[in-house]
Amino acid sequence: MTISKMISKTAMAIALTAGVGLAGMAHAQQGAAPMQQAKAALKITAAQEGAWNSFLNTYNQDFRPSATPTPKQFNAMNTTQRIAFLKQRMSEESAFMNRRYDANLALYNTLDSDQKKVFDDMTAQPEPQQQRKAPAKKK
Repeated sequence: MTISKMISKTAMAIALTAGVGLAGMAHAQQGAAPMQQAKAALKITAAQEGAWNSFLNTYNQDFRPSATPTPKQFNAMNTTQRIAFLKQRMSEESAFMNRRYDANLALYNTLDSDQKKVFDDMTAQPEPQQQRKAPAKKK
């Protein structure tokens, strides 16, 4: 696998599975090149351009919670308030990620079967490498 394919595959996988709070891949300084590589690899057609742009726009949005208390403010909350705050934050993060997943599906649904195979390959998670077991010590 070439370096550019590895970067593109890794970047797309990160985009699809990015932890909440990370900037969208296309928004990051180095994100534009991998996204352009992905677009080229997918051979996005003029008819698919709208879905592609919608996909990019979704990934350009950063997660912005409705409230970001300082550690002092958080510590001033009682347990009930902290749990309510954390539940609200989790709900917001979930909605944020669901918008990204939906953008992936909307783009995917516009792709032809060859493009879907490329997309599937680009977004597959690498399998963990097997660790070599050290030989048993002789007694």
